[in-house]
Amino acid sequence: MSIEFIGYIGGHHSSEIHPRSGPVLQPEYVEKVARAHDEAGFDRALVAFHSNSPDSTLIASHAASVTKNLKFLIAHRPGFVAPTLAARQFATLDVFNGGRTAVHIITGGDDGELRADGSYIGKDKRYARTDEYLAVVRQEWTSDKPFDYQGTYYQVEGAHSAVKSPQQPHIPLYFGGSSTAAIEVAGKHADVYALWGETGFVRREPPNEGSRRLLAAAAQGSRLDKRLWTGIAGLLGAQGNSTSLVGTPEQVAEALLDYYDLGITTFLIRGFDPLEDAIDYGKRLIPLTRQLVAERERQAVEKVA
Repeated sequence: MSIEFIGYIGGHHSSEIHPRSGPVLQPEYVEKVARAHDEAGFDRALVAFHSNSPDSTLIASHAASVTKNLKFLIAHRPGFVAPTLAARQFATLDVFNGGRTAVHIITGGDDGELRADGSYIGKDKRYARTDEYLAVVRQEWTSDKPFDYQGTYYQVEGAHSAVKSPQQPHIPLYFGGSSTAAIEVAGKHADVYALWGETGFVRREPPNEGSRRLLAAAAQGSRLDKRLWTGIAGLLGAQGNSTSLVGTPEQVAEALLDYYDLGITTFLIRGFDPLEDAIDYGKRLIPLTRQLVAERERQAVEKVA
C-alpha cells in the first residue's frame, strides 16, 4: 500500500500559537505555503472550509497555478450548492490543474455554523442529504448520458456534464465524520475515510463520535502510545486535528509506521508554524517515513514469495 502525506494551506499565516495579523486572505502567503508543500514532497494539501472563510475551491485554484506536482484536498460542505453544479465546478478545476483535485466532504457537526449559511436541518437529516448529494455528484461525474434522480432532498431531470475529470473513474472523495450515519454514508461513497489522530488501541475499536473519543483519550493522560500527545486536544476541546506525535523525526516516522501497520495509509500533518514546519517535514520526516514503508512493503513481498 502506498502512503500519502497531506499538508494544510490556509489563507493566512496563523495557528494555535500565532494569532492572525492582516487580512483573512493573503494571496502571497497562499503562494508561498503552496510552493513549500510542493517542494517538500507532500502529496496533497488540505484547503479548509468554514461558514465565514474564503472559498476553498478558489484558494485551491490559485495554489494550483503556482505549483507543479502538489495535489489538493478541497473541503466541501454539501447542501449549499446544487450537486450537479458542484460536480461540474470540480471537474472543470480538475481539467485546469491536470488531475490534481480531490474533495473532502464535511457534512458539519456544528449547528450554529450551519445556520450561518442557512441550513437548519438536524444532524441525521444532514447526512441523509449528503448521501443523496454524493449520489448525484458521482453520477454527474461518470454518466455518459443524461440521467434523472428522484430523492427527498434532490431531484434532477436530464442531468449531464459535458466536462469530465482526467481522473478515472472520478475525482477522489474523502469523507470525515465519526457518527453511525457518517460511517454509513462514507461506506457508500468515499474513497478515503478520515479520522482524528487517536491511539492504536482506540483505532481497533468501532469508532464513535470523534471528538468525544479524543477527549476521553486526553483524560487518560497527555501522552499515549509511543508518541501520541493529547495535551492540545484537551485544551482546545478536541477541535480539529489537535493531537500530536512528539519526538525526533526518526521516532515520529516509526510511530507513523505503526499506524500504517493498522491499515492507515494517509496522514494529514501540520505544525504550529505552518510554513516553516512544512519545509522541515520535507527534509526528514516525510522521506524517513516513506523509506520505512518501502522497507515494510519489501518485507511483505518477500513473505509472499
